[in-house]
Amino acid sequence: MDTYGNAYHTYHKAEHCPICDRVIGQNSSNGKIVYQDGRFICGHCHQNERPVMDRNCLKESFLSAKGLLMQKGFSFPGIVVTFASITDFCSENTLGMTKFKIEGGKKEHNIQILYGLPMVMSSSVLAHELLHCWLNDQNLKPDNVTMEGLCELGAGLVYKRSNSSLGNLLFQRLESNMITTYSDGFIKMKTMLETHGWDAVRNYVGNNSKPIIYNF
Repeated sequence: MDTYGNAYHTYHKAEHCPICDRVIGQNSSNGKIVYQDGRFICGHCHQNERPVMDRNCLKESFLSAKGLLMQKGFSFPGIVVTFASITDFCSENTLGMTKFKIEGGKKEHNIQILYGLPMVMSSSVLAHELLHCWLNDQNLKPDNVTMEGLCELGAGLVYKRSNSSLGNLLFQRLESNMITTYSDGFIKMKTMLETHGWDAVRNYVGNNSKPIIYNF
């Protein structure tokens, strides 16, 4: 039985939606939608969670994430956001990636994100990547646990603000991430946030970072 009460026999080796974890079936999930790069989401997510498939939706998702973080005191440089497929990333678990380069002495930031993620998930991934951009723009290089903890804090902010069942589910998944750098970092930064606030989080990151050294 999945988390939604849909029963199935374990020997059927049932597929589950990688987003919401519903068991895939015509009655349980309204089937599934397969993307061109081989990924899939269930029919329920496709119909109800607004998968981000075009530039207008991507812009909405990006501005939503950016707006939430700006409310918390972050500022961002110009950033280019583009769609990616799973073949563009080195790992099938990668949802987004940030790339930096310097042209004419100026930093350029580019975020790549998988197409077809539900709106709340897309905004969360973008919030995570935006904070990587913020760190780079501020010339800050903390240890990996602090860095990923900060970025996961931004992702979690999106999920909590969504006030949706999917957002709550994905927030719980974020807390229990099996990659300890992410989960330990998130718990560490979340505890600091709840105790001292966003200014303290930023100050801690700044005080525990090395400057980024660029090789020209």
